[in-house]
Amino acid sequence: MDSKRKYSVLRQILRGGIIVGLGLSLNTAYGQTQTEFRWTGKGDGTSWNDAKNWAEGVVPTGSGSTWRPPAKIDVSGAEVTIQTKVPRFFGDINVGAPGKGCTLNMVTGGDLATQGGVFIGQTNNGTFNMSGGSLTIGVWGARDLRIGNGVMNFGSSASDKAPVIKVVDASRGFQVGANKGDIAEVNLNGYGTISTVQQAVFSLYGQSTVNVTGGNLILIFDTKATGLSRIGGGVRSYKSVINYKLDSTGASTMNFGGNVEFGVSEFNVSLGDGFKAAAGDRFTIISTSGDFTGTKAFGNVANGTILTAGDYKFTAAYTYDASGKDTFVLTVAE
Repeated sequence: MDSKRKYSVLRQILRGGIIVGLGLSLNTAYGQTQTEFRWTGKGDGTSWNDAKNWAEGVVPTGSGSTWRPPAKIDVSGAEVTIQTKVPRFFGDINVGAPGKGCTLNMVTGGDLATQGGVFIGQTNNGTFNMSGGSLTIGVWGARDLRIGNGVMNFGSSASDKAPVIKVVDASRGFQVGANKGDIAEVNLNGYGTISTVQQAVFSLYGQSTVNVTGGNLILIFDTKATGLSRIGGGVRSYKSVINYKLDSTGASTMNFGGNVEFGVSEFNVSLGDGFKAAAGDRFTIISTSGDFTGTKAFGNVANGTILTAGDYKFTAAYTYDASGKDTFVLTVAE
């Protein structure tokens, strides 16, 4: 083999990485020594930052090169907890892939920033529980928080321990249901903040459900006026659902920085502990700085529809403003 061909082959090897999906693995390449980190759980059995839980005896990190290509961590057949600040990771994290389900927990004190995305149940069942800490996605790249065939439970009962998720400049932002056949579930309850910024939007696809309880959540999707978020896909056999439970704290508004399109979707309202309201009280469910476009309403709720929850009746109203700032509001009926 001549020297030019040897160089070409070597360059291909350096550019490529082998993803091993057994346990919990990570691979990096191109400008770095290729390294596989294998989860054994032989330390405390759950903590990401416990080096003894890794076969190599060190905590994974993607650092070490000026230019860092996507690496990958596959979490499967384990329950892993992030409870302290962990090394910044320059790649994707798959929870529940491949082969076996997995649970990733983030609790108070946990801090993770990844250049890549976090994919829950992309190829198998995965669960992501976040009751505290901070997760930043797409620090230097256009990646997503994506819930496929998986479950995400988010929120804290204490305001001073509220978790924070920030998705920066992502290609899809916060996506619930990656494909039309996915059955994703997202439960938002208590205190917490989820924000997508710099072109990152919200999408709800497939046979997926988002459950929002109470009024202590801060939900902000896309700061660009030209952004388009989608609630529900375009396949009638796959309906997406948003369920709101109003309690003593009211309702958390989904704030969109751009336009919103309703596809094949459904909205339901129920009541939680301590809910009290008077006739005329308003609860803003969706607020935009843009327009409702395309399909401009939930499939089961037209403008003026009366929704019953417990002893209360709510009038559903969509506002279509020529200058933008469309809203979807529930008003307690007389």
